[in-house]
Amino acid sequence: MRNRAMVNGDTVADGDVLAVGPSRVPVKVVRISQDSVVFSSKGRTFTKRLNQ
Repeated sequence: MRNRAMVNGDTVADGDVLAVGPSRVPVKVVRISQDSVVFSSKGRTFTKRLNQ
């Protein structure tokens, strides 16, 4: 079973593409772990971690 995460109120999985921000920039979900989600956009990656 694929890992899933809640992002901006939507359930997403690895490989899903989201449109974020007022300009609707496409952001791809690269990896989901127990405490973080890695995204990729415009050739750059960034990680959002769960606040403990």
